[in-house]
Amino acid sequence: MSYLDYSQNHSELDDFSPCINNKQNQVNKLFSTYQSPQTVCNQLISNIRSQEQEQEHVFLDNFEQAAKEENFRNFVIDKTIGENIQNCCKSFRDGFSTVINFTLTDIFTSKELIDIIGGISKPITKEEMQNFIDLNGYNSNDEQVSYFFDTILEMTPKEQQKFLRYVTASQALPAGGLKELQPHLTLTRIDFDNSINIDLAYPTVSTCSNMVKLPPFSSKEVLQTQLKKAIEFSGLTFQLG
Repeated sequence: MSYLDYSQNHSELDDFSPCINNKQNQVNKLFSTYQSPQTVCNQLISNIRSQEQEQEHVFLDNFEQAAKEENFRNFVIDKTIGENIQNCCKSFRDGFSTVINFTLTDIFTSKELIDIIGGISKPITKEEMQNFIDLNGYNSNDEQVSYFFDTILEMTPKEQQKFLRYVTASQALPAGGLKELQPHLTLTRIDFDNSINIDLAYPTVSTCSNMVKLPPFSSKEVLQTQLKKAIEFSGLTFQLG
């Protein structure tokens, strides 16, 4: 008879030796959790295979996602600076060649071609305004003309671009500056009846004729404020470039 069988059939031993019962419980617990080496190996192999399959699924998912993103990037690149641009360039070249042989443009640098076709972005000078802005209703000695010239000169390059877009519908002047703008920029005086406070009025423009219609404001500060507001208010109007 084994020790375990004996102890199970003679519970009265518990009265004499409590430690025997405690040892028995420990042995029973040990045997209840015991797993053979083969079982442990099988479980280990199963866990490894499960992890490998999970990692494989993750890898495949990531690979497919990466492939989709790469295809999308290639599509966007092609449509923005690839096929579409090539078609636009070809159409421009074909159209340009109906006027002048495109090979003649080889004598110009890229910067010169951009200036010729798209206009120039350089600060407007006082000399240009004095020589190439036509006056209608004003004369060169009027304070408002001086206010206007000073206001344009004090603008930042970005503000001057906005002014040009406001007046001409293009933010760049043609190559040659104001001198080559056709028709010339015109400063026209516009008056109101005495019931209207001139300083609350705004300048207006006629973009087709490159004309600024300027009320006779009482000061340079008022002109600056009202002109800049008018330019900002025009932000939603049409433009050519």
